[in-house]
Amino acid sequence: MLFLALVLVSCTSSDDSGATGDSDTGTDPACFADAPTAVIGTGETDFESLADGDTVYMQHGAQGGEHILGSLRVWHMSQIVTVHYTIAREDDGSLVSDQTFRVAMIEEPDCAYMYPGMYGYLGLTSEYTQTLQNTNVILNMDATDSDGRSASDSVGVLIGQDAPT
Repeated sequence: MLFLALVLVSCTSSDDSGATGDSDTGTDPACFADAPTAVIGTGETDFESLADGDTVYMQHGAQGGEHILGSLRVWHMSQIVTVHYTIAREDDGSLVSDQTFRVAMIEEPDCAYMYPGMYGYLGLTSEYTQTLQNTNVILNMDATDSDGRSASDSVGVLIGQDAPT
């Protein structure tokens, strides 16, 4: 019995206030006290910030298609998140990509999670995908965690003509 009590005590973390949990991560109940927020970015393996007016580039996939990479950072949400990622033309609002992902996000400090490299599929390389170059689009991500909390973000970007080498 004493052994079990020692194991339980050693598995519980606390700070000087006696509270349990890790205040730097999304597992701390205090992380859910604030409203959820989301920021959309880009990047294949790391989150890269985007601002309105930035240029993004189509990526050519191994199976002959084109896509635009989207990444998401959220605060005050659980780790398991469903992300609805859309890309719409700015001029007429028509959708050019509509994807849904359910992901286990990567934990970061300060009640945040991040997930890079979600594909906004544009279709097989064709005259259509080539006409999207030099087009202004809106990247949008709506995130809902496994507990029903949600946050969204959008950014207006230009699809560049040629990716930098």
